[in-house]
Amino acid sequence: MLLLFVVCALLPIGILSGLSFSRLIGQLNADRVDALRQLSGNLGRSLVERIDLVERELQLVDRTGVTGGKLVERVRGAGRVGNSGEPEVWAGTLPTLPDPPEAKARRLEEGNPVVWPGTDPGVVVLESPADGGVLVAVLDPDYLFGGISPDALWCVLADGARPLFCPASGIAGLTEAFTARTNAQTGELAWSGADGAFVGGYHTIDLDGTYGAGTWTVTASAPRADFFTAVGSFGRAFPWVIILTLLGAFLISHQQIRRSLRPLKALQEATKRVADRRFGEPVRVTSGDEFEELGTAFNAMVERVETQFRALTTMNEITRSVLATPEIDQIVTTVLDRTPNIAPCDVVLFARPAREPPGAWTVTWRRVGGTLTESETVEPTTEEVEELWTSSECILLDLNTSPRSYIDLVEFVKRGFLRFAVFPVQNQGEVGGLIALGYGDGQPPDPEALDQIRRLADQVTVAISNASLLAEMNRLNFGTLAALARTIDASSPWTHGHSERVTTLALAIARRMRLPTQKIETLRRGGLLHDIGKIGTPHAILNKTDRLTPDELAIMQDHTRVGAKILAPIPQYADILPIVRYHHERMDGKGYPDGLKGNEIPFLARVLAVADVFDALRSDRPYRPGWKEERVISEIQRVAGTHLDPEVVEAFLMIKAPTLSGVRKSLPYLSAEIEDFYSWID
Repeated sequence: MLLLFVVCALLPIGILSGLSFSRLIGQLNADRVDALRQLSGNLGRSLVERIDLVERELQLVDRTGVTGGKLVERVRGAGRVGNSGEPEVWAGTLPTLPDPPEAKARRLEEGNPVVWPGTDPGVVVLESPADGGVLVAVLDPDYLFGGISPDALWCVLADGARPLFCPASGIAGLTEAFTARTNAQTGELAWSGADGAFVGGYHTIDLDGTYGAGTWTVTASAPRADFFTAVGSFGRAFPWVIILTLLGAFLISHQQIRRSLRPLKALQEATKRVADRRFGEPVRVTSGDEFEELGTAFNAMVERVETQFRALTTMNEITRSVLATPEIDQIVTTVLDRTPNIAPCDVVLFARPAREPPGAWTVTWRRVGGTLTESETVEPTTEEVEELWTSSECILLDLNTSPRSYIDLVEFVKRGFLRFAVFPVQNQGEVGGLIALGYGDGQPPDPEALDQIRRLADQVTVAISNASLLAEMNRLNFGTLAALARTIDASSPWTHGHSERVTTLALAIARRMRLPTQKIETLRRGGLLHDIGKIGTPHAILNKTDRLTPDELAIMQDHTRVGAKILAPIPQYADILPIVRYHHERMDGKGYPDGLKGNEIPFLARVLAVADVFDALRSDRPYRPGWKEERVISEIQRVAGTHLDPEVVEAFLMIKAPTLSGVRKSLPYLSAEIEDFYSWID
């Protein structure tokens, strides 16, 4: 965080401060140059004023004849030169003057004054026309150029960059810079001389119209080093000011950041707890500022997220449960058990059409917090069913004003459950039932929870539809298997109904042994098809009244392999193949077809074997009449452990002869023939 502050705050401030300092220095320099440029203009105007002043004084002396005064201080010589060429000296001395240029002479003839540079540096000659001659003044350079700008180096250049006045050395650099300038009347100059580098400005004075002197250029310069001297103290102080400012900002910000990081860290840890689904640990922020408000809002948000998360989790669990349940009764139980976890209420009910009588509905309900599930049969009116069919959303009802037969139960009225939220459950184009939440006087329905229940009702609709389809498929499947079993048994009048009777007894034994539902369903299908291999057994062998020959016995015993071979190509029957193939194996290993023994024999095959032996001994056969049940039970007791599984026999006895359970009996009339009987019994 500190590095982020330095990168995002202090670094940009430092860069901006440096840029600002650079721009400020540049602006100060520009202002300094602009001041020199303006100074050059002021100097030019001052020169013109001084020349004008001398010209007026000459005119005054010529009119009054009074000499002296200020004129003496401003000129080296002044007087009047008559037409004859004789001079009249008023002040100083008048040098012999050359004839003025032709253009200037013409101006004098026209009555206009002229100014032209003298032969000595800095000397300027002024001539003004007068009656009978010319007024002449040689201006003193100290008067004309002195005392104007003590703080700047300034020069005057006549036409063609010819120096008229310039105290600086290295004047060649100035004239070169002046020659390279633009034709603007005013501007900037930069040049170098013997005394160093200079920067300044210039201003052009037009003297051609007034004195016929063309244009003079006045420059005002200052050493470049003086520019940095002027801002040196500021330049040296500015970085320290910036550093101290940044340091102060850093210290204050660091303190504020540390103060802000504490609640942020608390919020970060709270966010991690929420991510880990630890909703019961609220964040505690006592900073007394926006962070505390943020912490309060965060806790409120977490409470809401927790409620929605638990509702969604429960919703997901219920959805998985009901969609994975093939039994409608189990779907109803799941809805009654788990719905209050999504939508708090006082009672939950599930109503669905009953099988009998037509038009009746079974209403099953449970009070929240209770364990007792109660049911009642009602008959909804056609209008009520139509209302459920046309309503895809929640129906809010009050028994005081909107009674309905499926919720207007004495138990509800007695307990004060008068307000209900009803959610229709539609199945295959018709009303398949409804889910209803009941409320007492003090508990209003939660709109968000009702939305969850609406989605649950949609899932229950799918689950009931799936369960109905599965039940229909199972009925079709077992009906087909039963028809096939009857077809097999019909191949001999002696085995009619054998497969169904064996299956019924085997299922009773399995339930007595508390086998899982899936195992029981496998046993049901295996029992119905356990003798499917007899399709390949000749009727002559099945109906033979005499003892079977060895070849006939081999053909009879081969029906187990034939049956397994018939069913092998059907993947859905893979789990019943062991029942079909091994239900004639014996515990002592003397059975067929593979001679398995003990636990090598699949368990469901051992269960079916007991039921198969019982029905075979009880039924009439072409070679013998059926035995009485007591004799069959005694025989099954006798062969438990050698032929049949003792545990399965124990369960069988608890069904058929509970008083004989666990008791071994020997019957004297059993002979060795029974051993041969077990080799082909069916």
